[in-house]
Amino acid sequence: MERLSGPLSQKSVQVALVAVLVVVVLKLLRKRLGNTGCKWPLDIWIDTYREDAIDPDLEIIDPHHHLWDPRYHPKGWPLPLPMIQAWYATTKPAVINKQVLDSMMKDHPAAVSSFVGRGLRAVPFVQPYMGQELELDIRNRDCGKRGHTVVKTVYLECGWDDQAVKEAMRPVGEARMAEQVHAQHPRLCNAIVAGANLLLPDVEETFKAFPNTTIIIDHVAEPLGIGSYTREGTFPLWEKGIRELAKASKHVYVKLSGLGMCRTGFHFDDRPTPPSSAELAEAWGPYFRVVLEAFGVQRCMFASNFPVDKVSCDYTVMWNAFKLIAANYSAADKRALFHDNAKRVYRL
Repeated sequence: MERLSGPLSQKSVQVALVAVLVVVVLKLLRKRLGNTGCKWPLDIWIDTYREDAIDPDLEIIDPHHHLWDPRYHPKGWPLPLPMIQAWYATTKPAVINKQVLDSMMKDHPAAVSSFVGRGLRAVPFVQPYMGQELELDIRNRDCGKRGHTVVKTVYLECGWDDQAVKEAMRPVGEARMAEQVHAQHPRLCNAIVAGANLLLPDVEETFKAFPNTTIIIDHVAEPLGIGSYTREGTFPLWEKGIRELAKASKHVYVKLSGLGMCRTGFHFDDRPTPPSSAELAEAWGPYFRVVLEAFGVQRCMFASNFPVDKVSCDYTVMWNAFKLIAANYSAADKRALFHDNAKRVYRL
């Protein structure tokens, strides 16, 4: 056997060492991308208050949640993905949060008011939230307290387009992502709802034009409570609109959700510790009761809107609040609100 010598052997050794170094760095980056080793500011806040699940054996279908991961879909950020991934791999979550927030405060202050809130903890689309993060929230963040029995979920599109294909085919990438999440976490993403920006000048006329079409109103029609809008001023107009919607078509359903968003003006995001389920039930109850009275139990369903509503409360605490609001309903009505209606409407 001949033995290599001279410059060729030295070059081979150098190439081999570089290859080993690249492999080691890539492994470290992959590990870091999966787990930064530091908590995000929102999770630090959320973990300061925990509750055991109320009525934990009641099966739940969560018919409204989102998923995103800016390391693989940058939400329009003007940076190449490898650069974003390297940034996440080498930068602490709190620093990433602040850098993006500073940019938003300069260029998109309205988005800060609507999504980030005065607590400045949860910057939209910055903290990765995929199947494993949602599972952790469902499990009550493995804190030793009981979580709720979530058996299925419905994923709502969040612009996870496949940038590698033509624009008309980009939504296919989102469906593929949801399918992959479902394969890894079978109780998640059992259905997917695509988004459509519909400019409806007259909602009632739209219902009349499509009388047999199932229409779902998200987040109790999002009553505003920030800026020039106050909850006290908005509530009467919102209630009037809800009651008119309920009469417009028997095929209209409403999700009892979304009041944790900053723009609804409850300001739980501004507190030093998260609210209890009793506090949430007291604040949100009047809104949900109007909807339940107008639409009836069979046309309503509770939903989390996580992680958007996570800016205001914990997942387990939120569902506890829903159960407190529904405490006086019959067992059959509770099954409808927490499970059966979503199963029927989404054909799960």
